[in-house]
Amino acid sequence: MAHEYILGLSAYYHDSAACLLRDGEIVAAAQEERFSRKKGDERFPRLAVDYCLFELDLHRIEVAIRPENAASLRVVEKLGFTRIGMAPNYLHIDGDWRDHLLFSVTAEEVPEGLLRRYQERYGAPNP
Repeated sequence: MAHEYILGLSAYYHDSAACLLRDGEIVAAAQEERFSRKKGDERFPRLAVDYCLFELDLHRIEVAIRPENAASLRVVEKLGFTRIGMAPNYLHIDGDWRDHLLFSVTAEEVPEGLLRRYQERYGAPNP
């Protein structure tokens, strides 16, 4: 039986992080500061995502973002995620069902990791 994985991200606040669930159970959680060595690192958790993608041998990561969330849309664009579609009525938020745009990236697309891809494209360390 195939497992279902969900990658949860917390970013642009205090202590950005990634948490991976397999069939509803936490299998990995990583704060960005553990990799970046910057206390309270609030940037997009690109190193934590790389950890989940490569150390846990995942093939694909998908991201769902509300269409009005311009900041998050810029981040997935800069990191090179591929837009794969729209999910109408995807999540119930603030008393209503909300549409989300869907994006993905596979391990084959970023064999060097998200951080290295970003640095090669933009010559800077942070998305």
